[in-house]
Amino acid sequence: MSFYGVITEIWELDYDHFRVPIFKCDWVESQKGVRVDDLGFTLVNLNRKGHLKDTFVLGKCVKQIFYVADPIDHRWSVVLRLPKKDYNDSVQFDELGDIIISHPPIVTSLPSFQSLDNLTDEEPMGYMRVGDDDILVDEE
Repeated sequence: MSFYGVITEIWELDYDHFRVPIFKCDWVESQKGVRVDDLGFTLVNLNRKGHLKDTFVLGKCVKQIFYVADPIDHRWSVVLRLPKKDYNDSVQFDELGDIIISHPPIVTSLPSFQSLDNLTDEEPMGYMRVGDDDILVDEE
C-alpha cells in the first residue's frame, strides 16, 4: 500500500556518530483521498488529510513524486512518478583518442496534459511512502 503526502518539515536527528533524516508530512487519507481513474492515473485530494498520528517517516522510505492539478476537477491532483535514474554512460573515443562520455536522457517522455505551463514554485512537491515499515509516530 502506498501513502501520498506533502513534506512540511525536514528534521535531522543527530546521534553524535551518525545522522538520520526524517520528514514530517501531511498525509492524504488513504480511503477517500486516493483513487485511480479510468486511464490508470492515481489521483489524490490533498485537502483530505489522514494518518494524523503517523506524521514522521524516515528519509530512506520515501520516493519523490509530483502532483499536477487535474484539469477536469481541480480538487484532485494527478500523481506523477519519476522514472528510475539510469547512470549507465556510453564511453567512446574520438579520432584523437580523447574519451567522449554521452549521457542518456533521464526523462524520455511525460504524459501529455492540457496545461503544464501553469505550474509554479508555490505548488507543493509531494512524496510517497511505500508500505508501513519504519513509521515514526508523533506522540503530541
